[in-house]
Amino acid sequence: MHDKQKALEMQDLMNSMLEFYKTNVTIKQLKQASEIVTPFTNHLNDRIAIYVELTKDGQIKLSDDGVTLDELSMMGLDYKTITRNKILMDILKNYQLYLENETIYTVAKSKSQFPQKKLNLIQGLLSVYDMLFTIKENTVGIFQEEVFDFFFENDFGGTEKPKLTGASGIIHSVDYSLGATKKRPQTLFKLLNNPTFSDVAAQQYISDDLKKGLHKPKISVRYVIIGNDTKNKIPVNSLIASNDMNIDLIPWSQKEEILSLK
Repeated sequence: MHDKQKALEMQDLMNSMLEFYKTNVTIKQLKQASEIVTPFTNHLNDRIAIYVELTKDGQIKLSDDGVTLDELSMMGLDYKTITRNKILMDILKNYQLYLENETIYTVAKSKSQFPQKKLNLIQGLLSVYDMLFTIKENTVGIFQEEVFDFFFENDFGGTEKPKLTGASGIIHSVDYSLGATKKRPQTLFKLLNNPTFSDVAAQQYISDDLKKGLHKPKISVRYVIIGNDTKNKIPVNSLIASNDMNIDLIPWSQKEEILSLK
């Protein structure tokens, strides 16, 4: 009797879940597809919609119509960097999804495959939206990885996170170093995700100490800050401070100027 009671309770739970799903799904017929608005919500608390259409060969294509990646782009997330693109590709592979022209989609070869494919698409889209929150929690690390990826893709050939000794004997850790050549001074990079006035000003002693400690008769030292301006412009007082300290402060968006330092 006890086992029967548990079975009945579980069936009631399943029925209530199905009832909730049915009452919170809306379907709208569009010109070329059907729009299914699901109960699941994205980062804006908007209900996620998927689009269903029959292909010429009789299969069923389910997609997000390009909405997901477009919304993440509007939130300032660049999913085309090496690090984020790998995360995205892993998510798609895990849920057997595909990407074409910024649209995430899957295909059911028959009606019997439709429920599983729809579930895969919804779960995949939720995971893609989660990329935004994961990156917010690791903003500093992600920014550094983006810059390091940029350096690697453009053959800078430097060293990540070297420890260098200044004139004072203090060992400083910078984020990246390019060795000197006949045409280029030794160039040290500091990556600031939030280049406030105080953070920029704090680099003065490090810059001066390393310039004096690493300077040689034929080799000068250049100290460069790359500031993340993806979401906010770099404060004017930070730019003034860096100029007064003889430190280059380059916004991350100015890729051509960064490339010129190679």
